[in-house]
Amino acid sequence: MSDTSGLFWDQRSPWQKYVTGEYATNHPFRRYITEHREVYWDSGNVLGSWNLLDSTSYYSRLQGAGVLFNRGTAIELSNRAKLLGQNLPECGSGKYSNEEFQSKCVPNQTTVRKVCSNEPRLDAMIFSFEIKGLHAVRWTFEQPDPTQNKAYFLYPCSIFRKS
Repeated sequence: MSDTSGLFWDQRSPWQKYVTGEYATNHPFRRYITEHREVYWDSGNVLGSWNLLDSTSYYSRLQGAGVLFNRGTAIELSNRAKLLGQNLPECGSGKYSNEEFQSKCVPNQTTVRKVCSNEPRLDAMIFSFEIKGLHAVRWTFEQPDPTQNKAYFLYPCSIFRKS
């Protein structure tokens, strides 16, 4: 019997392999991010912010676990959720995908402009969808199966602060 355990050892997803691999040091979005700044990457994609862009994550429900231990963290997370329009109970539930709640829970042009204007340490906002009316820097995460490719759209906050 041959030893095939090596073939099944790495169970990471293609995304996890990408963000922890050689691409993390020269990602095309990095030219828009200043060192030690914040990035909002939708869907709680903290690995993208941390590993690919070497930045802190502006807002993620996953990072909200610390609210139990620090009142300041809880207040800041709540303020950021309100600014992003993520403070509604239905935005954290399965109803998020329903059309009825989608307009309330998904950031739009007004949200991006408002957040970027009010948060001087925020360098960029990244979404897995294009925001109508705003110019984006597009990057496609190519996967082994091309039908699974995923586009991401970066909106540099600096362009909203000038206007």
